[in-house]
Amino acid sequence: MKKILILSALSLFSILLSACASPAEAEELSAPSTNFENVIIAEGRLEPIEYTEVAFSASDVIDNVLIAEGQDIAAGELIANLENTAALGAEVKRAESTVLEEVSLAYAALRIAQQRVDNYSIPSKFDGMTPVEAAEAMKIEVDQARADYEPYMGYAKPRGYVKDLKELLDNAWARYNQALE
Repeated sequence: MKKILILSALSLFSILLSACASPAEAEELSAPSTNFENVIIAEGRLEPIEYTEVAFSASDVIDNVLIAEGQDIAAGELIANLENTAALGAEVKRAESTVLEEVSLAYAALRIAQQRVDNYSIPSKFDGMTPVEAAEAMKIEVDQARADYEPYMGYAKPRGYVKDLKELLDNAWARYNQALE
């Protein structure tokens, strides 16, 4: 801890001394030399004496490069592998046919669903009601039937009045599901 304190004090002291230097000395130190005698400025470009262009005999997509840039290679040495685009093309065709088959199945399911919607007749009980109103009315009926039957739930063999309450609840659920359709 004592060493850190001493180092901090020395650093602060050196900063203060450098700040106390006269402005003339600072200008002399920072002014660049303006002596440009015998100075040559040149620009150039280096080009190799021999160079080689590399080209493949077949056009395709490069899969991987087997050498590093600047590495020496011998004649006939393999420098890159090409992708097998024929296999990839066949895979694309299989995928396209699968997609077309799935789309045609989806259209068939859509046609069947549309026929069901077109042929669905609204029960007379729901005439003049919106779907939301019909569902709400049937929900009230289900809640009432459930409240009536709830005290008797759990009977192993319901008879008479309890059996009628169970049947009313089942029918209310059926009408509620129909209203939801």
